[in-house]
Amino acid sequence: MRKFSDYIVYADESGSPTLKGPDPKYPVFVLAFIIVKKAIYCEKLVPGLQKIKFDFFGHDQIILHERDIRRTSGAFTFLRTNRGIREAFLKSVSDFVERADLCTIACVLRIDHVQPSSITPASAYELAVGHCMGQLRKFLYENNQSDVEVPVIFEARGHSEDHALALEFRRMADSKYYSAELEPITLRQSFFPIFADKRCNSSGLQIADLFARPIGLKALNPDQPNRAYDTLSKKLYSGEFLCPF
Repeated sequence: MRKFSDYIVYADESGSPTLKGPDPKYPVFVLAFIIVKKAIYCEKLVPGLQKIKFDFFGHDQIILHERDIRRTSGAFTFLRTNRGIREAFLKSVSDFVERADLCTIACVLRIDHVQPSSITPASAYELAVGHCMGQLRKFLYENNQSDVEVPVIFEARGHSEDHALALEFRRMADSKYYSAELEPITLRQSFFPIFADKRCNSSGLQIADLFARPIGLKALNPDQPNRAYDTLSKKLYSGEFLCPF
């Protein structure tokens, strides 16, 4: 009989691994994994996110997207017209993140520090996936998750992109994990990627989206005030993110 993990993982990206002409304002690529117990996800996180939607929109068909919130675009244009409502909404989201019982793993690549001849977009993505998968294995090992199937949910980007990521993901999932803290072992977990359309309105993917960009901004401008990062930094596994370049 199949044995599923007590945890579910949601992944989101920020920026692009493309090495040619990186965005001068945001020359980073971030991959973030959100790890949460399924019981907590069902009982706490989903209702909490739904309450924010009902309180500010009157329905739950809104997709909370960090870029749209930041730009006050699309469904979030109302945030431009009333400062009181804007502050109340941002506080509600910040309080939700602060209360959320979850863990995040992240990898940040400074694309502007990379020599194009030394790395490719594919290998940049490989570095990020490899780091996050290694840390995920360690987290699951520490939480007694052995001989289990672990779903990792990604936002679908396109058939060819999803196929390439699935191949890389499975290669990483099948590899041995080496850690300074642990003996070289093959952890007995079966990982499988799931690609979900943004329109499916997944609460987990929306939470991951709220985490990715603030982490990238912290890596890019560590001394700049970053209220969103200050809130989520307490959720970082081992208290840090990887920035190998």
